[in-house]
Amino acid sequence: MRLLAPATGLIALLLIGCADREPPVAGQPPDMDTVAPVLSAAALAAFSPKVGQVLYVPAYSSIYNATAHGKMLLTVTLGVHNTDPDHAIVLRSVRYYDTSGKLIREPVPAARVLSPLATFEHVVDLTDDSGGSGANFLVEWAADATNVAAPLVETVNVETLSGHGVSFTSRAVVVRTLDGDAAAGKIGTP
Repeated sequence: MRLLAPATGLIALLLIGCADREPPVAGQPPDMDTVAPVLSAAALAAFSPKVGQVLYVPAYSSIYNATAHGKMLLTVTLGVHNTDPDHAIVLRSVRYYDTSGKLIREPVPAARVLSPLATFEHVVDLTDDSGGSGANFLVEWAADATNVAAPLVETVNVETLSGHGVSFTSRAVVVRTLDGDAAAGKIGTP
């Protein structure tokens, strides 16, 4: 049996240092403040990241249907799954961009902790076509353990109202790997 004391201690420290609940963010399911609580400034200052990544994941808020002039709107669910059963990770930022690369919003403007096997979700509603067919998310995460498993980050893109039943997923790709000093710093907008 593996000892989980170091991971349990980190989780306790991070959860104790979590800030009070923030107002709901558009597109954020109501339980996300419990699943992935926002870190207080003190907890974030005590966090000493060793590894992390910046990930790019496509998010199709619309796709073309039959012609370049026919669009079908889709609901997009971003999922950031902490795949590590022993270590928490810190979700440092999530940014949503449109087809032209313009920042639309930041669903995670402040760092959040994801406990082992927890999942952060963000939903782009069917009626929100601001992203377009080339919409995407940049997701930045970090951890204070070098042997942490990387999260699984993907979008599920769905439309069922038209009777067609369109659904597909998109997986994230690594844009940058952060270790040492790079993990300690905050990555800005590319």
